[in-house]
Amino acid sequence: MPNMIRVLSIDGGGIRGIIPAKLLIRLEELLKFYSGNQEAHISDYFDLIAGTSTGAILTSLYLCPERPGSTKSKYSAQQILDLYVNEGIY
Repeated sequence: MPNMIRVLSIDGGGIRGIIPAKLLIRLEELLKFYSGNQEAHISDYFDLIAGTSTGAILTSLYLCPERPGSTKSKYSAQQILDLYVNEGIY
């Protein structure tokens, strides 16, 4: 198969951003299970992640580096949902 680019697009929708966040938690769990890498994050498996409105906020958290210059994501999908629910304004 020619070069394939993996794109994750996350829609907006205010606090309904919880829905894609929960789906991405499950995806991350499956990626960890099948890869055998318990440190895997969503950002490890996509070439491009984009979003609108709430999706853009989630995207920025998925792509936030662990430290400057790092390509490893600082947050797991579960941590992102927890942050969104606990710190978000509804």
